[in-house]
Amino acid sequence: MKDDSISEKKILQAYRLLKEKECTRNDITLKLDVKQASFYRYVSIFKKAGFIFNKNPDKFKILNFYDTLEFGNCETSILGHLLCMTNAILPHKKHIVFERAVEKMLCLANEEAFRKTKEKFGFYKQIAYTDFYFEKICAINEFLDIKENMKILTNKNKQILTDPKQILWDKEKPELEYINLETNAVETICLDKIVKLMHLDEEVFMGGPKEIVFELYGNLSISYLLKGLERVVDYNKNKLVIANASQKKEELFKRLLRYDILCRVILPKSDIEEFENLIKKSFCNLI
Repeated sequence: MKDDSISEKKILQAYRLLKEKECTRNDITLKLDVKQASFYRYVSIFKKAGFIFNKNPDKFKILNFYDTLEFGNCETSILGHLLCMTNAILPHKKHIVFERAVEKMLCLANEEAFRKTKEKFGFYKQIAYTDFYFEKICAINEFLDIKENMKILTNKNKQILTDPKQILWDKEKPELEYINLETNAVETICLDKIVKLMHLDEEVFMGGPKEIVFELYGNLSISYLLKGLERVVDYNKNKLVIANASQKKEELFKRLLRYDILCRVILPKSDIEEFENLIKKSFCNLI
């Protein structure tokens, strides 16, 4: 076997062979008189350069070449979210510098990628709980990018088998448009009603610890950080509704008491009465 170090000549020969027809690994190694490791290095070099290969695991062929970068839903969402973060934490001039850097990076893509990124940036600026939505948006985008059906678990413990189509950004709250695989109907669901997203073959444990639901108001509804297994049930500019299943009731109530008039337990009914009695008892102790 000859010296098979990567050379321009070998790479060009490999390119011609892979461009002309489908080749097995052995076809290339025998014709070029190189080791298998070199063959995989050639393929890696071509992929990094932007060449697209067929999806046959046993035979390789160069099908096309990317003359632009393609950005999917996940990439544009992440870039939009980053723009939102820099807009929030950096001085305006520095944010503009970062935005221009993103635009330069996307000059290798088509104009659509930058337009979508700016749309996501505008959307993230408008909603209060970007991290809460961002996690779900990224998960949904993964299913959209690979065009795979998914199972949704709602905040009412309902399962929906879906063929996801798109996220509707022009609503007051973002919604997912999908085809219901059981009814074949086109439906939508608000993202804050989605508790979990799964592959169709995943099992759902419908039981679990009892949740205590409480509301937060004012500045606390804006600055509150989720604890443990808490989840957002609903929100608007003045109110945040949280479901807590991760903390012992006594410990949770002690924490909620510190929030004073900016907090109220709303579910279940038995816990509403217990929390109100605890407030009265605490007030009496202060007198």
